[in-house]
Amino acid sequence: MTRIITISILGIFLFWGQTNAQEISYGFKTGLNFNSFNSESEQDSGGNDLESFTNNTGFHVGAMFNLAITDLMGVRAELLFSQKGGRTEYEGESYYIFRPETGSDIFSTGTRKVNLNITQSYIAIPVTFFYRPISAIEISVGLSANVLVASSAFGDFKYSGTTTSGGVVDEYNYSLDYNYYSDDPGESMGDLAVVSINNRDVIIPRDAGAYYEQNEDLGGLHKVLDFGAIAGIHLYLSRGLFLGFRADIGLSDFTKTEADVSKVSLDGSNFRVLDFVDKNVSLQASVGFSF
Repeated sequence: MTRIITISILGIFLFWGQTNAQEISYGFKTGLNFNSFNSESEQDSGGNDLESFTNNTGFHVGAMFNLAITDLMGVRAELLFSQKGGRTEYEGESYYIFRPETGSDIFSTGTRKVNLNITQSYIAIPVTFFYRPISAIEISVGLSANVLVASSAFGDFKYSGTTTSGGVVDEYNYSLDYNYYSDDPGESMGDLAVVSINNRDVIIPRDAGAYYEQNEDLGGLHKVLDFGAIAGIHLYLSRGLFLGFRADIGLSDFTKTEADVSKVSLDGSNFRVLDFVDKNVSLQASVGFSF
């Protein structure tokens, strides 16, 4: 699927390059993105979903390049900075591996609650075919290739449970401050607190990075390339000024399987990876001008 989409978009640009530059018009647009994820949820031992996905808001801004084929239809390419993402919440059965500075790891099972607001910033290249049934209305469909330039999140974490040797882990919490591109395994920020687990001192962070719970590098979680199918409508208030509304539905999985680990359970003493498909969904409202 990724290869087909890439070839299609490159083919359109090659066709574009053969046209007369005088046939191309230009414009710009900016607006809001209302984002969420189309993702699978982990389930507990009873088959109940532990994750929920809700909306967040981003923005887009950039340029448009229009090639008229006839007076009623044409091809448009855009170059946008566009923020996607969404909010996720996990609540239910889980585990936690405490890593004292000396000695072996301490394994526990219990309950965790995690809230995250994730923002993925892309350089987006949508290519659409458009048609005007009447002069004031334009309908468009096409594909979008997106290059991830930044990926971050913030939220909070709570956990309580019992260690494998029967020690009680009182509820503790910390903030989450993620940079999926640059955070290292075990990385934390800010002040550190020391708690006693199984009569051993364990450090708890104030702010944890994206891969704080990992002790080895599994690679970044989010893929650099993402692809989507788009459909929208422009309402022209004058010859150039328009309001735009568009749906951008992800076609590809934006997470890497080898770095997407379960929050429910381990595979022995190792992380269990998830073969889940996670896709972006974005509804976009724009205002723009076409010259």
